[in-house]
Amino acid sequence: MSPEKKPVAATVAKVTQTISKQTKAAADAVRQALPRSLRSIGLKGQMYALSAVVVAMVAYLGISTFLNASDETTRAERLKLSTTIAGHLNTAAAHEALERGLGAAILEARKSGAEPSAGLKDRFAEAGQKGDAELAEAARLTSELLAAYPDSSTTRRADEARQAHERLKGARTSVLAGSLDTATWVSDVATGNVNAQMRLRNAVLLPTDGASRARYFNAVLRSQAATLAEYAGRERAALAALVAAGKPGPEAQLATLGQHRAIVELNATQMKELRELDGVDDGVKEALADFEKTFYGDYEQARQAVYGASRKAASEGAATAAYPLNAD
Repeated sequence: MSPEKKPVAATVAKVTQTISKQTKAAADAVRQALPRSLRSIGLKGQMYALSAVVVAMVAYLGISTFLNASDETTRAERLKLSTTIAGHLNTAAAHEALERGLGAAILEARKSGAEPSAGLKDRFAEAGQKGDAELAEAARLTSELLAAYPDSSTTRRADEARQAHERLKGARTSVLAGSLDTATWVSDVATGNVNAQMRLRNAVLLPTDGASRARYFNAVLRSQAATLAEYAGRERAALAALVAAGKPGPEAQLATLGQHRAIVELNATQMKELRELDGVDDGVKEALADFEKTFYGDYEQARQAVYGASRKAASEGAATAAYPLNAD
């Protein structure tokens, strides 16, 4: 070898030796990272083992992705079925609300000694038939839902809804005959039936996973609380004005306040019923219990006292009312 080529050869040999040492160091580092049981096998065996681990990880990720996609499909299918059921229940409630009003008109006509018109009775029967048809479809779909996704809360609410509806159907003959008290028909039978259907709707729409349930409760409670606060605030302001003036409220104003109160009661009832659903967080239950205590405790006593004093003064023809509290 010529003298000028010796330094080149020496440099190449040195580089090769350095690479060999680095490769050995890297292999030792990999060996140390492996479980103790794998360190005793050769580098080729370790590479096979690493390949097996990589293949297992890829398989796991593939299975995990498939299961996640399957879960999303299941949730989408359940949501579609639940939403359809809720739609039938909402439509049924609209027909039943009409049936409730028409039934009250028939009872009041009978009470006054008049014969309800044929048109009124036909509309009453038609509203009932349409409500029944919607509830029949909702019941069929609810059975499908429970067969695919069993849930004790939904099962209980479905049974309660069925019983309330049977009671409604049984009371129709009494309404037409005028043998049922109007208040019992409106408040107990008809409204009780609608409330039972709404409880079933709430149970059906309740998501099954924790994160979705939290979002559901947040959305529902915010909406109901906002509506309740709006109409309760209107009533409170009007009652405070009556107390400040010291005069009985006009009948038209009291009727309007009664309509506001119906909206308040509907939302308050639905908020209370959320406590009874399975999977409701304890913090939500405690907050709702505190709300009920305040709303149906001191405030309810105060509003009843104002209404009572106003009606008493109006019935006596008095220009002023003796309210038992002040506007503050």
